[in-house]
Amino acid sequence: MGPSTIIIMLYFSKNWQEGKPGGTYVATEDDESKIVFEPYNLDNSAMIFHDGPFAAHGVRRITDDVERRGVQIYLEGYSTENGWSGEKMEEKLIEL
Repeated sequence: MGPSTIIIMLYFSKNWQEGKPGGTYVATEDDESKIVFEPYNLDNSAMIFHDGPFAAHGVRRITDDVERRGVQIYLEGYSTENGWSGEKMEEKLIEL
């Protein structure tokens, strides 16, 4: 993660049941206790968000025998002077 990291989630799971876990949620806490958004349609859909120390996200535990098909793409800033934007972020992280 870095100050300019964008994550793109592409889902290709046909007939996903609405309300079932599997979509990447965005939350205000580090766990699923305060989910702000969670996609319910994983059939040819996408989710794009900015990653960073205050961008909690994850997937609720999938207990059914189903396949969650998708592609995850990270777009991160790079400069010849500083390298990738996320390389030195560990030094700047703060505990919440």
